[in-house]
Amino acid sequence: MLRVLVIAVLLLFSPRLQAASVHVHWGAGAGSCSTEQDFRRSVERRLGVALDQMANAPQQIDTEFYRSGNAWVAKIVMRERNGVVLGDRALRVNASECHVVEEYAALTISLMIEAEIAPPPSAGSSDVPPAAAPEELAAAAPTPQPPAPHTMPAPLVDRTWGTGPERLQLFRSLILERDLPPPLAGEASEHFATGLRQRLLRTGLFTIVEPVHGIERLDQIDPVVHEMTRAQSSPGIADHAIIPIFHALALQRGFDFSFGRRADAVIVVVHCSILPLSRRLHRVWAPLEIQADFAMRGQISDPAVRQLALRLALERVVEEALKALRKYPPFRLRLKLLGSDASSVELSLPAMAGVELGDTFVFEAEDGRQSGLVSIAAITGNSATANVYSAGSGSLVSERGKYRPMRFGVHGFTAWRRAYRNPSTSNLERAAASGRYPRELGAGADIGVGLEALYVPRVSRVRANWLVRVAGANGLPIASGAYNAGVSMGLAYELNLARSLGLTFSPHLRVGLEWLHGKFGPDDASSLENFRGLTGNAGFSLSFYRVSSWTALLTVEYQATHPLRSSTPASAFLDDKFPALDALIFSAGIRSQPRDVTD
Repeated sequence: MLRVLVIAVLLLFSPRLQAASVHVHWGAGAGSCSTEQDFRRSVERRLGVALDQMANAPQQIDTEFYRSGNAWVAKIVMRERNGVVLGDRALRVNASECHVVEEYAALTISLMIEAEIAPPPSAGSSDVPPAAAPEELAAAAPTPQPPAPHTMPAPLVDRTWGTGPERLQLFRSLILERDLPPPLAGEASEHFATGLRQRLLRTGLFTIVEPVHGIERLDQIDPVVHEMTRAQSSPGIADHAIIPIFHALALQRGFDFSFGRRADAVIVVVHCSILPLSRRLHRVWAPLEIQADFAMRGQISDPAVRQLALRLALERVVEEALKALRKYPPFRLRLKLLGSDASSVELSLPAMAGVELGDTFVFEAEDGRQSGLVSIAAITGNSATANVYSAGSGSLVSERGKYRPMRFGVHGFTAWRRAYRNPSTSNLERAAASGRYPRELGAGADIGVGLEALYVPRVSRVRANWLVRVAGANGLPIASGAYNAGVSMGLAYELNLARSLGLTFSPHLRVGLEWLHGKFGPDDASSLENFRGLTGNAGFSLSFYRVSSWTALLTVEYQATHPLRSSTPASAFLDDKFPALDALIFSAGIRSQPRDVTD
């Protein structure tokens, strides 16, 4: 479990912000950190507001990332436009990768801005009536009033938020070990419920219902599960439900010695389970286990430090819970189509939540039927552009897979070489007399298997690939007396041919090495001993993209071979015009798509 150390140098900022612009800088050793654009998008996803709208704000937040010993440090400074510093905060994370401290810095900045841009309550919204003037009190003569009729208190009802098409029951957290004082336990439950609710509402998928009668004991979970999953459910019951269970939630005093001296720290320990249910799908999925161990430098007696540490820890748990939930069908992202043409579609993003360049989506019709395939190519504000690989129908696109740079494939292939020909008796006699192998020979073939690794950038059509092949002459490797193996690497460029079929065309170039060994021809008349050669491959592939997690491939290529060293004279295996070891290769196979986010 990763331990995060946060130094809170200043917790309060005196002026109230309407908004703040965000700027990023990099210090010593921060070469592996994200770009400014990626970091700003991380803040935007948490905040739900485009930072470009705050470019001219009167205050700005500067964040500097740098390496300090075995830890990453993010120094966050808030200042006026004239340079006057309003306050600063430093986050220190013991981790090997910069993205860990970036996530906490983005979360901290979004909380700072979120608290400041929230509209203050209006003057007329207070529950306390305005005080009457003294003369009004004097003029108001008391008059006897009849006794008010006895009224029954209004019945308690479920609270609802949002207008999404699917109803989601979000139960209050069941805290099994309440090590926190009751006020803080209630605050923790409220923070977690609010954070989860707000992020789920941004998707536009749900009407969220908080049951008036929550779950207070473990034995109350089984009736809820039974009601949600039985064949005939009661009218009005929710489509889906989430039951959070906190096994451990503790706020403790500790010490931190990583700064060379004893320092007080506030430690938050969280261990919770999220139980997702679906009435529509009649499914109960395995509980999601989430743990967080968060330490912030400060005095546990300071209420502001306690509240900040607890909120940061729970916000982190909320984000981990949402990421984990998205592998289940009800919680996948579903984006609205704003417009489309033959090659791309415009999408509406739910507050930029969880969508990144390279993510894949499929079209979804009203009846839930899925078709086609698109990949996110650009994100601007609350909209995105996606390239169409395979056309489909529907008013929504549903999340299919997260971007993964590496794809892997396997294929079978056959290679035809001039060297594997079966000469006639007369040709053998002429060859023996001249010391050369004959040119007028029949065709032979390699049959083998290959493994491919493909690197796919987020938006570029250029791909890098690596290939390993093993084959046998005139048969499969395990059944042939002659073997060859090759490794190669190169580049490919992908073009769409027919989006209605999901068909793409990819010309490619590769260079590599090949090794051959064995006997060929009638009665093993010719042989190669540890032949090595340089190879160059030029060809093209046809790919068929569908909803499936696999892509079908057909490839045709020509391989030129240049001998490096052989125990057999090169003249015995080279034709004057066409090298006899050159090959025409045909292959067919499959390649993985980005990992499926559904179960």
